[in-house]
Amino acid sequence: MNLKKISLWACSLVLCCISTSCIDTTATAKGAYTSGVFVVCEGPFAGTGSVSFFNRTDTTVKNDIFAAANNNASLGNVIQSMAIQGNSAYVVANNSNKITIVNSSDFVKTNLMDNTVLPRYILPITTAKAYISEYGKDTATGKNAGAIRVYDMVNNQITKRILLGTQGANQMLITGARVYVGNDGGNIFGSAVDSVVSVVTANGDSLIKNIPLGAGAYNVKGMAFDVNNDIWILCTGDWNKAGSTGKLIKVHGEVVERTFEVPLGASSLVADPSKYNLYFVVDNKIYTKNILNFGANPPTVWMENANFKYLYGLGYDEKSGFLFVGDGGDFKSAGKMYVVNPSDKSIKYTKTVGVAPNGFYFN
Repeated sequence: MNLKKISLWACSLVLCCISTSCIDTTATAKGAYTSGVFVVCEGPFAGTGSVSFFNRTDTTVKNDIFAAANNNASLGNVIQSMAIQGNSAYVVANNSNKITIVNSSDFVKTNLMDNTVLPRYILPITTAKAYISEYGKDTATGKNAGAIRVYDMVNNQITKRILLGTQGANQMLITGARVYVGNDGGNIFGSAVDSVVSVVTANGDSLIKNIPLGAGAYNVKGMAFDVNNDIWILCTGDWNKAGSTGKLIKVHGEVVERTFEVPLGASSLVADPSKYNLYFVVDNKIYTKNILNFGANPPTVWMENANFKYLYGLGYDEKSGFLFVGDGGDFKSAGKMYVVNPSDKSIKYTKTVGVAPNGFYFN
């Protein structure tokens, strides 16, 4: 390069640095998603889902951040969940049978894992290994078969499949080397039901046992640890059984200790940062349960609001102390996200997000 060309290049560079006309305002800035809340939006059943992002600092929301960072590419049909491990985020598309791996700070796609059947959730076990729950199929019978896929995160491959003897594996929790898997039937439109939580050892990647949840405790739709490391399990019930109700169940030492009846359709169980208070949604209301004196205090309605259309997901942000509430509305158009201050039940922010917001993941 001669001196004249170097001089012209240097001048151009300086002008670009001081002129806004040289900046691509449509591009996603590097590190734009390093501090905030990812909102998983299932999307319409016959369409595509998306992920929105709420910025804690300026309280703005960016919708469909994957399309914005990847030339309008799609994440797939029914975005069920996601997980963050290190610098990567794993976005699970249930009906599309795939998990898209992105850089968590800018949401640029880095890889794809598509060797699973109807995946639901992904749970990092170590920095190199994760479990993927799936509704799955039994290759011999073609029927629903709940299972865990053991996923090598370094080499992006499945190394093992753990059959649970259930209809459909769903949410997972880990403590020590034990992974607890809630089973929810695998097919809400049919007659299949589950009434167990599976226990898997993360050391040997094998099923230890299934914990029976008791009569009428159908289809686990939420699990959370309390401050004593006991597990609380929320069962939505069975829409196909007359008189069915939901259940909130306390499991201590892998044995059911107490069961409360709640309305049919309960879902989205979360614990607050203290792990003394539980929250879930049902009948367009937010319910709560304090774990103290658990025998005397059944769950009660904690919050109602005339603006709620169809409550669908909850998340508790430990950094801000706020409860995040997803409202699916009509499940065809953009949903709403409410940010609630639990101290006075005030709605601090109302934001428009993607279709059918079902979960929140905090970065």
